[in-house]
Amino acid sequence: MKAKSELHLLGFVLVLGVSMTASPVRAAGDTPEPGKKSTQYVVGQKNKQFTVDKLTIKKGETVSFENNDPFFHNVYSLSPIKSFDLGSYPQGEARDVVFEEEGTVEVECAIHPKMHMTIEVVTGDQKGESGKGEKEKSGSDQSGSDKAAKE
Repeated sequence: MKAKSELHLLGFVLVLGVSMTASPVRAAGDTPEPGKKSTQYVVGQKNKQFTVDKLTIKKGETVSFENNDPFFHNVYSLSPIKSFDLGSYPQGEARDVVFEEEGTVEVECAIHPKMHMTIEVVTGDQKGESGKGEKEKSGSDQSGSDKAAKE
């Protein structure tokens, strides 16, 4: 009986942990307007590179930068469209950014200078596919893990 209750407790902790990491964390000013649906994309950081080189999203959508490496990353952008610095964070953590303006955003890692990607922010009525992630053919693993995950 004790093993069964420990198993239930473990299941509760796992579900709680998953739901906490999947929830978007937004600054007070980044809350979407009432009635406006917000979409979130996950871009991983693995083997000192982003899991996609280019991501196309719509205005108002969120990108979550998830650290899957066993060391710290510090994702930032100095682009005039969206400037941000997520600070250093360890494996297993993610930081979210909401993109409110149309244009191209260059994203880098302050710790690993060879890490860079581009986010193209488009209006909702523009043609093209939102959430499209592209990975350059560079001999890296081209499995499904190289695409941005849409939540």
